[in-house]
Amino acid sequence: MFFFNFKQDELQDYYLAYFDILGYKSYFENESDPYDFLSVIQSAIEDMKKSVNITLSLNDVNVKFRAYSDNFLFYIKHENNELGAMTALSFLTQQIQRRLLEKYSILIRGGITIGKFYVNKDFIFGKGLIDVYTLENKFAVYPRIILDNKNKKFSSSVLEALERQGYISKDEDDFYYVQLFDSFGKDSDDTILRTNIKKLVNTTCRYRNLTDPSKILEREKLITKYLWLVTRFNKYCETHKNSNAKIEFHTTINLKVLKTEAVCK
Repeated sequence: MFFFNFKQDELQDYYLAYFDILGYKSYFENESDPYDFLSVIQSAIEDMKKSVNITLSLNDVNVKFRAYSDNFLFYIKHENNELGAMTALSFLTQQIQRRLLEKYSILIRGGITIGKFYVNKDFIFGKGLIDVYTLENKFAVYPRIILDNKNKKFSSSVLEALERQGYISKDEDDFYYVQLFDSFGKDSDDTILRTNIKKLVNTTCRYRNLTDPSKILEREKLITKYLWLVTRFNKYCETHKNSNAKIEFHTTINLKVLKTEAVCK
């Protein structure tokens, strides 16, 4: 049996941001051309690298990056600069969320935490990795990146500073989430973002001819995610005194499956 030389002190605290792409599995189930989707993922990764470089130029921290399939992990070693590290990860994930939604109509979901982590050129390991995956898989639910604000290693003063700067907002379930709509400032043009959100809702938030109970359940969960996105976009517009940019939508009951559908005007 092979054992690699692991030193206990190499398992250290890291800031970890992890997310995956929503709808990745269904893309292959629908028998779409995988090479088309692969080209989108490759382009998205190049955009992420650009965002990392921007982040490095604006923050005195060392952000590193791992990716496999539709899973992405960014990590920063804990070095007594919590505000700098959290600002960097919040800024970075803001940029990535917005770029993916604007350019490719892709939504992501994930989490940010602090925890024990080990990494070498072949292997990543640690409770922090498990914790950040659990945030994404169990608690994020919607297309958002949530902070592990129950983690006692996060200082309340840093969370408050990030909220004041527009990097994060507190959601209805008391989780802080990265505020993707504020990523380019209050005076930014949200036309493309607004158009893509409407397109996603209008192409996805109906049951159409679905009859398979498992597919109906999947669609119901998807509709909930997109309605969250629309309502948070509208809340952002209200907060920034731009109610004219809000997305008008209405919901109806599909009488065949007795479940809610949504349409944007």
